[in-house]
Amino acid sequence: LVGLDNVDIFEKWYQPEPLSPRDQYRLSIIFIVDLRNREFEYAQYLNGVLDEETWLSYRNILLFNFTTPRGRKWWDNVGRNIPGAEFSAMVGELLENAPVNNAMDMLGNWDTE
Repeated sequence: LVGLDNVDIFEKWYQPEPLSPRDQYRLSIIFIVDLRNREFEYAQYLNGVLDEETWLSYRNILLFNFTTPRGRKWWDNVGRNIPGAEFSAMVGELLENAPVNNAMDMLGNWDTE
């Protein structure tokens, strides 16, 4: 799902051009899988299976993905309605004052001069 066959969607993630419906579906599936994984990990944290340090490292992926301009747009329009209410509220609070994240853009150009 998030393998090398989908590298092009990560490149398009940061381009200003609108995504095609097909690419919106592809990126949405990636976001949904990520969101559901984090929701599961959050439940593990609340149940004492994960310690706080581990949970916070997983939680950072939410910030990485959903504070990007496209990630935030997806969260606001689609994502907040997918998880349970408690998790959705926690993510909403987390993202509320988080600055825009341009780290995704660095994934494809970290070795340039």
